[in-house]
Parts: sequence; C-alpha cells; structure tokens
Amino acid sequence: MIMAFLLGLLTFGLIAGVIVLTLVTVPQIYQRLSIEHEQLLIKEVMPMAYPVIGVVALLSVFLSFLQTQPMFWGAVLLVAVVGTSLFAWGYMAPQINQSYELLQQQKFGADKDFSQWRNLCLGLNAALLVVLLIVFVMI
Repeated sequence: MIMAFLLGLLTFGLIAGVIVLTLVTVPQIYQRLSIEHEQLLIKEVMPMAYPVIGVVALLSVFLSFLQTQPMFWGAVLLVAVVGTSLFAWGYMAPQINQSYELLQQQKFGADKDFSQWRNLCLGLNAALLVVLLIVFVMI
C-alpha cells in the first residue's frame, strides 16, 4: 500500500513536471525573457529536465517491483520513459542547442531547423505525458 502510494506520488510528480515544462515554461521563454536569460534557460536549464525525469522514472520502476503485486507493464512503460529521457538529453538537447546557436547567428534556414527541433521536443513531451498518464491510471 505504501509503495503504491509512493509510486503514484512519483508518477504524478512526473506528470506535473512534464505539464509545467511543456505548457508553462517553454511558452514563457519566448514571450517574457531577454535574449541573455533565454539563452541560459535553453542551453543550460532545459536540457537538465530530461535527466531528472529519467531518474525519477527509474526510481518509479524500482518501486513498482517492490509492491505486493508488481506492475510489469507499468514498469515497461516507465523504462520507456527512462530511455526516451536519455535520448532527449543525449541527442536532442545538443541538436537544439546547436540550432539555437545558428538561430542567434542569423544563419540561413536556422529558424526552420530550430522550429523543427522544438516541435519534435514538444511532441516528445506530449508522448511522455500520455505514457505517464497511462502508468498513473494503472497504479
């Protein structure tokens, strides 16, 4: 019972984190921040959200096996969240940073490239949200 509660709490925290990251933080970056603060947030802070999501999801995987009735499919989905977070951190974040650098240098086609990476990132966040909601319902 306690493990299920902790697992639900962690999963709910992941859901809230992805929602805040996608729907609150990202739109505010482009509307309210100066260029210097925007650069800091995009290059340093945002990429670190994915390792945090991955670590919390990994902790949730371990908790799912400590329950009296282990949640196999929920653990599989949480492992997918961990893998997706590692992919976003290791591959997508450097690509976004590179395209953002080119955008700041006003290189030809950089705005399209940055928009594609940003949209891919938002799609990934939506997929993470759907998977986490499924896990939360399974608990």
